Amino acid sequence: MTLPWRAAVPPLCLVLILAVYTGWHAWRGRVHARRLASQVQDCRTKAEQGDAKAEATLASFYGRGRGLPQDDALALAWFRKSAEQGFAGGEAGLGYYYHHGIGVPQDDARAFYWYRLAANLGDANAETAMGAAYFHGKAVAKDDTEAVRWFRKAADQGYPLGEYDLGWMYLHGRGVRADRATALRLYRSAAQKGDPAAQSAVTRSLSRWRAYTLLLVLLWNLWMVSEFLYEIPRLAHESARRRRDSIAVGLMGIVSAILVSLTWYGYTHHRILCPGCGMNVFSACRWVLDGLVLVICVYVFRRKPNPVLEPDQL
Repeated sequence: MTLPWRAAVPPLCLVLILAVYTGWHAWRGRVHARRLASQVQDCRTKAEQGDAKAEATLASFYGRGRGLPQDDALALAWFRKSAEQGFAGGEAGLGYYYHHGIGVPQDDARAFYWYRLAANLGDANAETAMGAAYFHGKAVAKDDTEAVRWFRKAADQGYPLGEYDLGWMYLHGRGVRADRATALRLYRSAAQKGDPAAQSAVTRSLSRWRAYTLLLVLLWNLWMVSEFLYEIPRLAHESARRRRDSIAVGLMGIVSAILVSLTWYGYTHHRILCPGCGMNVFSACRWVLDGLVLVICVYVFRRKPNPVLEPDQL
């Protein structure tokens, strides 16, 4: 059986989309690499001139192996230079290295000392570390109320790890009255900024009922689209009304499938953009999707079947 040329259109479109997507990512990677190399060079120049912020940034480049070969000894040295000038980022970095014993013997007391200096200057990372120190009782007595206070300071600055930790405290009622709604709000805020623990927590908050509903609706949409693609070669021989009905159902299936996919992507990857009015893009998609599914149901079930003609009416 010879397939009509129209059957080759969907796979060709898919191949074209994948090629464009791959090329765009490759181009973006090259641009990012050139930009990073320029940033590293500028940062090194300023650090060698004694700029405390540049020293801490250069240390983070060495510590992460980002734009430079990973070197903990050089990272520690640059963090120490920055910290000795009283820069909060350098003090927080030095505290991190003492806390984890990277390049130096592990020492919670010295880590707490440097974290406190940085936290008093408003460094969100150090404030979160202070909260963790009070929560776990490292180098200081355990105090959930004090931990919440420091986590809140970091969360108020929009720091994702601080938001997640504060959300955890609200969820479990540690140092604060339990409040699941506030915990989920903080988790979602941290998830938007890419915190993996918060993303996992938000995904787990998705009810099984909604997850299964989204999956079933997506499968139904794909079935509608496949039926529409199957009908395309025969539409030229159908009446205008039949063509209009088939195209309408096919387009509704395509739009609905896109909205379901966006909603699911929003729940699992949490690329949530907030346009205002108390909604985000994916909650808006969900409302549009619910209305579209209702319209499709009404449209499909109210369609009158084609009349069956008796032999004497032919």
